[in-house]
Amino acid sequence: MSSLLGVALGTSAEGLVGYWDGSGIVPVPASTEMDERLNALQSDARQAALRQDGSGFLTVKEGVGVTEVSAGDMSIGLRRPDPEAELAAEGLRHIRDAMDLRADRLEEIIVQQGDMLSFFGTLTKLDGFGNRWIGDALDIAYDLAVPVEMLMKFHLQVPRPIDFTPRIQPIIQTPSHGSCPSGHATEAYLFATVLALLKAKATWPQDDACATLLAAMVVGPKDGKAKPGQASEEMQSFTKDVALLFELAARIADNRTVAGVHFPVDSAQGALLGLGLGLAMAEPLLGERCVFKAAIPTSDKAVWTGPFSQGAWLKWINEDLNLTVDESTAAPNRSPLIREIGHRAVRSLNPEAGVLSLSKADG
Repeated sequence: MSSLLGVALGTSAEGLVGYWDGSGIVPVPASTEMDERLNALQSDARQAALRQDGSGFLTVKEGVGVTEVSAGDMSIGLRRPDPEAELAAEGLRHIRDAMDLRADRLEEIIVQQGDMLSFFGTLTKLDGFGNRWIGDALDIAYDLAVPVEMLMKFHLQVPRPIDFTPRIQPIIQTPSHGSCPSGHATEAYLFATVLALLKAKATWPQDDACATLLAAMVVGPKDGKAKPGQASEEMQSFTKDVALLFELAARIADNRTVAGVHFPVDSAQGALLGLGLGLAMAEPLLGERCVFKAAIPTSDKAVWTGPFSQGAWLKWINEDLNLTVDESTAAPNRSPLIREIGHRAVRSLNPEAGVLSLSKADG
């Protein structure tokens, strides 16, 4: 508030009220309903409360050339790519090939430096009003994930493409933090995963949203794709919607290689991190503790080869990683504010969702 406004309001109060004896009335008690209490908070205060509600949920552990993040029954282990064999010999060549796309993707690259949600808004309604709870769910996922992403970059200490040669000529400024995992890939896959989980829970409230999503993505065991309550036509439609979300995430990730600030391996590991963090968010948002463990083997084999794409990435997850996937279990309600956000987000997609089944163990 400006000093002029403060003086003006003081003068106005003097003229309107005059002398006041200090008396008043007791206000109506605040609502005990969680959603009304959250609604009463302005945006920054609500996000601060939600961050604290989810604090300590994710932990990062550094190893020799490997860094792991875990939460409940979810863990993701990333490996530092070899700078000479994997980045200088392999990665630079793929950046050179991607440079040919710069003229076509320049506008996307510039906008996505600070705004990727507008692109997801073309696939899911993110208007901030009727679907504002979905926006809150994405905001809290982002707030919890970014510190993890930055700490993993710090531990892995992977140089940027421009550190290898100025001939990269990035078309945007190269950030000062490490190259791997790619933050844009992490965040894009995080958003895609959270949006897909909310849609899965809204469509089949009584089913395991994590298992439904992974079945639609064809990640993990290939048996038992659809649950009994999931009509094949519904599942086909959901699978197509999920594919669009992750193809968009892959394009956002690949744009960073086109721009000259990331290697394809950065996107592959960032996408894995984003998927894992998104699945972990099923616990505070939906009450589902997802069993998903993925680690890159510590061997002489390269972490990643070739350009980055969604199809190549899915093949990599299923064939090259140490992967464990199982059914989710009900999780206790240790983050009641975030759980309320998740339930409201689901009901904004399906008002008939009612009580979400795996939340019955709340305590």
